[in-house]
Amino acid sequence: ASASISTTLAKQQQHKQQQQNHSISYMETTTLESKLHDALYSSIMNTCLSFQVQITVLQQDGALLPAIIVSASLSMANAGIPLKDMVACCNVASSGADEMLADPTRDELLHKHDGFDNMEMTLAVLPNLNRVTLWDQKGRLSTDESQKALTMCREGCQTIHKLMR
Repeated sequence: ASASISTTLAKQQQHKQQQQNHSISYMETTTLESKLHDALYSSIMNTCLSFQVQITVLQQDGALLPAIIVSASLSMANAGIPLKDMVACCNVASSGADEMLADPTRDELLHKHDGFDNMEMTLAVLPNLNRVTLWDQKGRLSTDESQKALTMCREGCQTIHKLMR
């Protein structure tokens, strides 16, 4: 009986993994470019510039959007594109029981869907200008939980920004 239970659990986990991979590829083709543009546009000093940023994700073990935003911002700074500020980005997910995880891994996100809250928040900011460039939230939160998640995201962005310099 325990072998069939573990096999069933493994199949359920594999199905969730496949659903998430499909969801990621759909997000990439429909909204990722738009969100990247929204997050980065206000950091560029001369919006008449035309350039292309190409990012190749070699391995993903967590939130994709923050990694892409931070790497694109660093790439633009490295290329000498005049920026008002670099864009820092962080992701927070609710793991249930009033617990929130900053920059959750893929496994934590998969386990989160096992009866826990289904909430993720991504925040991109220009830290030196104290300006939010992107706020993406999936799921519902109470006002207190939303404030807690927002504070965690802001603190995460400040930490990421220190590492970016």
